[in-house]
Amino acid sequence: MNRHASPRPRPLAVAAPAAAFRRVALAAMFVFATHAGCTPKAPEAPAAAVPASGPASAPAAGSSAAGSAPASAARKLLPIWAPLPDELPTFTEPPAGPRAPDNAAFRVRIGESTLDEVKALTATFATGCANKSVRVAMQAAREAKARELDAAKAAGKGADAVTGASILMWRSPRETNPQVRWSCEDLDMARIADRPATPRPTLAETRLLYVFDSEKLPVRHASLQRTWPKDRATEGVADLRTTLADFEARFGAPTQRRGDVPPPPKKAGETVTLTPMQNFLYEWKFANLNVRLNAVNLPRGLMISEDVDVPLPIRASAGARTP
Repeated sequence: MNRHASPRPRPLAVAAPAAAFRRVALAAMFVFATHAGCTPKAPEAPAAAVPASGPASAPAAGSSAAGSAPASAARKLLPIWAPLPDELPTFTEPPAGPRAPDNAAFRVRIGESTLDEVKALTATFATGCANKSVRVAMQAAREAKARELDAAKAAGKGADAVTGASILMWRSPRETNPQVRWSCEDLDMARIADRPATPRPTLAETRLLYVFDSEKLPVRHASLQRTWPKDRATEGVADLRTTLADFEARFGAPTQRRGDVPPPPKKAGETVTLTPMQNFLYEWKFANLNVRLNAVNLPRGLMISEDVDVPLPIRASAGARTP
């Protein structure tokens, strides 16, 4: 052994912690730069032509009107101090084909009724109706965060400054969607009084929803959803049977049909039995309107939903009786 040979260098014990510290520091710098709008990024593609109603990507034809919105998720955050633009899809005309013979839905006219008219109507039979849109939800979150930071400051406690700055100083790109979702929850559907010939039964756990592309455009979508508890399954099936008969009288034979509604009990006291997850679906498709009746036997009960809407990207006013 050569006693004059250089000893093997030993790794420094602080190397790993130092590297970890550098990674944390870089990550913190990245987060700060991101919220400051300084994050480097690849060149963006040229913006597409903007329609008169505002820039947006049009959803696929026939998509659900209740849940669709302009495709703005890929855009960067918007500063809170800048004006918030309204971005609407590029609306199209309805295709050739037969039009719906009726556009009535829960005492409104699809493609005709305005937001003010719907608000005045729902005030006559429901309480607690509110706009459940993305904009409203984000503003509520913003106000809650401001109260949280103020309370922490008053108590002399620390606060998450990064998260607070993010939501208080920047808007999500989804907030450019001006959609209004006028929702009435915990409603007794018998109070809607939209079917004089076949009145709706009393059921408290019901949600009524009207959707508008913006405050300035007519109603595009209307739906009624309710769940019949297990011990009232026979009443729920009767509700489904009556609703189907009403739709068939107004719109004719369904374009699509899945499942046959069980007949009413032959004797008093008998009940209707459904299999778990048993599904019933009936659809009527027209050039300017879609109508759906859907029911599913869930573990908590029979959920029934009625939907009447103008499918995106067709303009909502195409649902009117005289477009």
